[in-house]
Amino acid sequence: MKLWNKAAALAAVVVAFSVVSAPQAFAKGEFIEWNSRANPLTVSGYGSTGYSYGRFRVADSSAGTRAFDDGWVKLSNADNHRVYITQATLVNSGSCIAPSFLSCTQQYYVQDRAESPHDNRTGAWLSAKSSTGVDDVADYARGAMRTCLDIPLRTDPCSGQTLTAGTQY
Repeated sequence: MKLWNKAAALAAVVVAFSVVSAPQAFAKGEFIEWNSRANPLTVSGYGSTGYSYGRFRVADSSAGTRAFDDGWVKLSNADNHRVYITQATLVNSGSCIAPSFLSCTQQYYVQDRAESPHDNRTGAWLSAKSSTGVDDVADYARGAMRTCLDIPLRTDPCSGQTLTAGTQY
């Protein structure tokens, strides 16, 4: 009987931990901050450095429900390079095709991608907006953002990815 009590107590702790550690879900239309002016996403390459931070949200628009990134970019430019933000919108519904011996365990699927305008102005934080569609079958989305440098005739270097918290829609 003591073993049963220990197992039940352990299960209760695991359940309590799961409830406490669940990520915060934001409501449709609420802004979700990603990075900050003090701690921006940063990419360097070919003598230039690009920075970005912003706010992600899912909201209704004249084009239907969409995922929006209201970002800001800054560039330290060496040679007519440009800075931009890539936005990938991840949703909780999608198709997973796997061989019969594998299973699909993905929680999020890439729904759509967009880039902000590429900007070569230097020294100041500049607005950099983009938006994507969201899946009408899904009901939860989050953003995956990167800062990239547009380098003519070369592969564009990009920062690591930052993931936003999720939004119920």
